[in-house]
Amino acid sequence: MFSVPLIAMPAPTLIHVAIVDDDEAICRAMVRLLRAAGMSVVAFPSAESFLADRGGAQIDCLLLDIQLGGMSGIELQAELVAAGPTPPIVFLSAHDDLAMRERAMLNGCVAFLHKTQPADRLLAAIRSAAEGLPEHGSEVGLAPLPSASVGVRRLVAVVDDQPPVRLVVARFLTAFGFDCLPAGSSAELFRHELSGIDCFVVDIVLGDESGLELVTRLRQAGLVAPIVIISGDISALEWARSVGGATAYLAKPFSANQLFQAVSQALVGIAA
Repeated sequence: MFSVPLIAMPAPTLIHVAIVDDDEAICRAMVRLLRAAGMSVVAFPSAESFLADRGGAQIDCLLLDIQLGGMSGIELQAELVAAGPTPPIVFLSAHDDLAMRERAMLNGCVAFLHKTQPADRLLAAIRSAAEGLPEHGSEVGLAPLPSASVGVRRLVAVVDDQPPVRLVVARFLTAFGFDCLPAGSSAELFRHELSGIDCFVVDIVLGDESGLELVTRLRQAGLVAPIVIISGDISALEWARSVGGATAYLAKPFSANQLFQAVSQALVGIAA
């Protein structure tokens, strides 16, 4: 008789979820759903109570309603981003609001779902957020991004050290018919062949060097493709504009149409 060794399987990682929703019935239903799926859940009735009471609790995913009684979900997201490292955010909305979705995703949310999404769709988004993965198809159930034809496909490099922002900017550009090369740093960008890039979209703040230093390196390398500088810091953006070197300057959060216009105008040599 053969003996088969027993292999200890690792226990599944417990996912800690915080819910912020002012609808008590919806909140109770989500708590039951997530606990039934084996997740640890804590619920808050408002953004203010979340900020006051969360303490140092581990949060692997923040499930956040857009419309709250006091501070909105978008305002809470902005405050968390400004304060430092932010837990992955999955937004829930009862309304199809393209502008709100664009703003939420440009500020770094992992997914933006309609409240009528099936339970398995919500659970998949939470698990992806907790594992640090972008949730593909995160706009399912909402209106698609606007699209436009730009003729010959152009290659745009997107350099931003925030993965969710980089993902969303690339998604916007792809929806408009561009090809995209995403990079999280200058070093990552320079590992690619850059001579075929038609336009660079560069954040001012990068992990290894500033966006303006990157602009200087690109010009020193003989690359003359237009550059669009983006930033969430208005004063830094104005300073970059005064220094020059780029074709367009765009403040975060921006809409898909604003991004398209900036890149399109840069490609035809129109300063913005």
